[in-house]
Amino acid sequence: MPVGFLSDDQVAAYERFVGELSRSELEGFFLLDGAVLNLIAHKRADHHKIGMGLQIGTVRFLGAFPDRGSARRAVVGGGVPGRPVGDRGSVGGEIAAAKQRGVYTGRKPALTTEQAQQLRERAAVGERKSALAREFGISRETVYNYLRSAAVTG
Repeated sequence: MPVGFLSDDQVAAYERFVGELSRSELEGFFLLDGAVLNLIAHKRADHHKIGMGLQIGTVRFLGAFPDRGSARRAVVGGGVPGRPVGDRGSVGGEIAAAKQRGVYTGRKPALTTEQAQQLRERAAVGERKSALAREFGISRETVYNYLRSAAVTG
């Protein structure tokens, strides 16, 4: 997008959050309607749902995806209850802090123990990995990860 006609201040603010968002801005752009909530409901875990909602609100507000992290800093720094305040530098930094507090248990497995065992048994008898991935609703890479983990632990 050409920005040559904008002033230096306008260029600096282009596609970025500048300053604190007002309550009316937060409600106007980040309050999610039924269609968006239905879209988000299919995400795996709460932190994915929060991230997706934040991205949708950000695109509504800015008209584009912002520089990495600036959306989280603007909204989280604005005092969203239950979320860390300020910028820890990255999602990895937030995970490390959660591990330190003892509240991070890792990512939820894609398959139950029984499903993983069934996947391994069926792969061992020659079923195609792509067919297994489709049936279990996971990627082929995840199939291979389960098979590798069985080889390491088994």
